[in-house]
Amino acid sequence: SGMLQLGRGPSWETNTSGEGNDKNSAEKTDTKTETQIREVKDAPITANSALSEYLAVNLLGGEEKIYLDSFPEALDENVLMDALLEAYYQNPLILGIKSYQLSMDGKTLIVTYDSSTVDTSKKQKEILAKIDGIINSIITDDMTDIEKELAINKYLCDTIVYDDGALANAEENDYQYVDEKFNDSFTAYGALINGDCVCAGYAAAFKLLADQAGIESIVTTGMLDGTVAHAWNKVKIGGEWQNVDVTNNDNEALYNALLNIPNYASDQTLVEDKDFVLDSTLAKYRGKITDNEYYRINNEYFDIDEIANQLAQGINDQGKIVLRTDYDIDDNQFYDITDAVYSKIDPNAELSGYYWLGVIYLEVD
Repeated sequence: SGMLQLGRGPSWETNTSGEGNDKNSAEKTDTKTETQIREVKDAPITANSALSEYLAVNLLGGEEKIYLDSFPEALDENVLMDALLEAYYQNPLILGIKSYQLSMDGKTLIVTYDSSTVDTSKKQKEILAKIDGIINSIITDDMTDIEKELAINKYLCDTIVYDDGALANAEENDYQYVDEKFNDSFTAYGALINGDCVCAGYAAAFKLLADQAGIESIVTTGMLDGTVAHAWNKVKIGGEWQNVDVTNNDNEALYNALLNIPNYASDQTLVEDKDFVLDSTLAKYRGKITDNEYYRINNEYFDIDEIANQLAQGINDQGKIVLRTDYDIDDNQFYDITDAVYSKIDPNAELSGYYWLGVIYLEVD
């Protein structure tokens, strides 16, 4: 489980500055737009609109005032917020944002950050250098997109420890914010530099590594099992978008239960919101294919009529087994399967196990 980047996600504050209220504000703004934005080199921008791209570039550079004169559509607060959320979530090198405030005339976005521009720039450079090193060590030119994706997923599962302390702290603060010492756990810095993060860090790191490896991906936000705010990814493999949730793939027993699963399966546990991309583009990121799902490509998927035989064989051979069957099996079907397994193994054996989205783990006690 995990959360969004609470306390650093886009939250509106009431304007108190009065900025933009006088008749000369447009003239002032025109001159300000010529200000040089700090460029983050080697940071690709993911955006579905010119406004989203412009916001992303400014936020990456740590701009405290973002002038919107060139984007009349931004006067519609819903359009602005839609683009702002996409810019923020799809560009994980944007670090440590506390809040956003709109000027009274609606033409200037005022941003408050957790850290100074100097500190943020230093962290961005550390992340980019780390990404280069990781990709050079785990990716080769002859790999397919799936092989690259599997390597990235494995690297993150192998090197990150879920930060339960950050989660507990967020719970203590009613998910409104976290104490400063946990800030990094909600970013790619926590994931890649500290090796300690919650779901937002896993998802941010996956997106950055996939970008570097040449795989198209996005960060996705919503709820896990309808109860906990969560972040995961979608990745485009074979021309269609599939869901990959590295946080939940990092599970010793049900390893990679959420790697390249279609939306009709992921929707059972991952409930998407509308924040992560422009509302008008949400539909294009939903896929149906199952061919690239982890257990299928490893020949560890079996129809419900065959799964008991395969599980029993695994129990007899090695004492424990994990395989996948239909995504939507329920408790009764799981008990029927385990009853069938019992009939094919040592009658004195005692089994324990569980299932999730069709992935079944069984072992002899």
